[in-house]
Amino acid sequence: MKILCGLAILSLMSLSLETSARADFMLTSSTLTYGENFNSYNGLVDTVPANWSITSAVTPLPMYRGTGTGTATAGGFYAFGTASDFSLGVLRSGSTNPFGTFAITFNNGTGSTITDLAVSFNYEQWRNGGGTNNSGFDLTGTGDLAGNSSVNSADFAGNQTGASGTVKSTPISLTLAGLSITNGSSFGFSFVTTDASGADNGVSIDDFSLSATLQPVAVPEPSSLALVAFAGLGAVTKARRRPKIITGVVG
Repeated sequence: MKILCGLAILSLMSLSLETSARADFMLTSSTLTYGENFNSYNGLVDTVPANWSITSAVTPLPMYRGTGTGTATAGGFYAFGTASDFSLGVLRSGSTNPFGTFAITFNNGTGSTITDLAVSFNYEQWRNGGGTNNSGFDLTGTGDLAGNSSVNSADFAGNQTGASGTVKSTPISLTLAGLSITNGSSFGFSFVTTDASGADNGVSIDDFSLSATLQPVAVPEPSSLALVAFAGLGAVTKARRRPKIITGVVG
């Protein structure tokens, strides 16, 4: 019985880890954009949006708390919002790091090299921890975006003023140029919750969108095409001018 109970607990733990992880999003030559507004997320593990993962170093795993507007004090993962407009949210509890990490990974399946990315999303704060608490998110690039300074500097320090239950939104727009993400490579974004002394802020991510630009296909210059055409024309003309050679016996 003890063995069965132990296996059941392990199975539940594995289920929690697996169901909070999603498959990567595949970019193709016909699908160069991605968008997620999180409105279908209701703060439960089985509604975590496709392609997004939620992980934690806390044991046992933080609870999924359902929907809320930032007035609740229990730590865990929330769908912060009202009516049918929700966001991917978290309220830290304790000092274990990382308490919560939201991440998404993209695969380049376009057959070409990605040279530019346009990324936008909103940081939202639904709960004010009080005092001088500025807990928020530490954003880092992953895969081929690892070490990208533009991504890594787009962190969020929570607001130290405002009322819990009233959202404050901070729009972020990133233009990532000069990239060389080859076909078959992956890249992504990782949002890690940050800790501060005292009660933490209730923060979230909303309205994430991405658009990729591919490396242009090399087209021969007109002068090169003219030379090729001229060379071909010359060969045809030369063949036409070749004298006929008549063979036979002269009687």
